Amino acid sequence: MERKRILLQGELTSPINPKKCCRFAPRCPYASEECFTQEPIMQEILPGHNVACHKAAQFMK
Repeated sequence: MERKRILLQGELTSPINPKKCCRFAPRCPYASEECFTQEPIMQEILPGHNVACHKAAQFMK
C-alpha cells in the first residue's frame, strides 16, 4: 500500500484546554461532524498499530 503524505493546514487545538473532539478535526480534510463533536477512542487496526480516528476503518479497505 502506497502512503501519500498529507500536509495539514488550519488551527491547532489547545493542549491546555482541549475540546472533547478529535484533536486533528480542524486540520483534517476527511473530518465530518462526528469528528467535531465526539472524541475518538483508541483502537488497534493492525497488530501493534493503534489509532484514535472515527474514519480509520474506511482507510484500511
